[in-house]
Amino acid sequence: MVALRIRKTTTLIGVDFGTCSLRAIQLRRRGNHWHVHHWVNLETEPNSAEPPPPHSAKDLQLAFGPGTFSGQRIALALSPPDVNYHLLDVPNAVLKQPPAQLRTALQIELDRQMPWPMTESEVAAWSLKPEATGKAPAMIVAAHRDTLESRLALLGEQRLECEHADIIPNAMIRLQQAQQTATGHESSKVLWGILDLGFQSCRLYLIHADRPVYARIIRTGGREWTETLAKTLHVNFAIAERYKRVYGIQATDRGLRSMLSGLTRVTEDELPSVLYGIMRPIIDEMAREIERSYRFAMGQWAGVQAGPLYLVGGGSRLRGLVDVLSARLGVPVCLPDPTALFGVGKNSTESEPHPVSKPSNYAVLAPCIGLVLNRETP
Repeated sequence: MVALRIRKTTTLIGVDFGTCSLRAIQLRRRGNHWHVHHWVNLETEPNSAEPPPPHSAKDLQLAFGPGTFSGQRIALALSPPDVNYHLLDVPNAVLKQPPAQLRTALQIELDRQMPWPMTESEVAAWSLKPEATGKAPAMIVAAHRDTLESRLALLGEQRLECEHADIIPNAMIRLQQAQQTATGHESSKVLWGILDLGFQSCRLYLIHADRPVYARIIRTGGREWTETLAKTLHVNFAIAERYKRVYGIQATDRGLRSMLSGLTRVTEDELPSVLYGIMRPIIDEMAREIERSYRFAMGQWAGVQAGPLYLVGGGSRLRGLVDVLSARLGVPVCLPDPTALFGVGKNSTESEPHPVSKPSNYAVLAPCIGLVLNRETP
């Protein structure tokens, strides 16, 4: 009876496959706040520029075996390169067609832009301006069916059944709705963003009126950052990765040449500034792309204000990155806030905050949490 009661009060299991990680979480409501029933974050620290091997059945058995999660129902996060985003001008009437007809209507245009045929895609689309007549800008999202099915088969070996699959921005929208009352932001007047920092790339999503309106792949990520450090410091990839994770970055006005000239005398306190000096050109270019994206998206709506940019993914834990981007961009930059969801802080009933409520953990698990909340009654 106890097991049945737990099963009824727990959410689906939110699952997110990353290049270097396998993340999952399940929540349980208690009173006015959610609590963590179980969570896992299996990470592989890369020791070369080559991505680690794909997640194996052994990894999944460790994550979802006996004594871990309750039940077998899951929600699966989808993100590039498994999905492609496109902005197209499409009549709103076309967007209302069933998936098969919609795929046919968009096939000619998208076959020229996508890395796989439209016939191998699961497609979703929505208008950015539903009130418009005739053609209007629309967001088209296409998921690669073969990749999705292989992932579901791997999960199926653990008797896990996928009830819901969704993209990262939709998961984050649901998560942010929990704290909109606290922030006072009106979704129709604010354009806010999500920067998902991964190993191979960073993905920028911009949100307006509770729908994704812009998506951009920024061709940099943790791998390029570590490769740049390794090359400049003349160390191997694994050591450079360890420097990045342990010391982080700190903004400085000193030039890179002057810092490197005295590298043999650098103290641990100075190392974050040295790493920033090496990574600064990459971070500056990333910031310029974010700025251009905000300007483009804001040009589509009159009177919209630039809202906050939330960092998620493994790269969000780079110490000092929030401060550096905050100083560089004209919008607030922060990690997602667990307060509204978990009731952490002075109003918490927990004697010790749960590890997931720590900013560094919450930022990487936030998409999984938003996924499971999407299947719950608001």
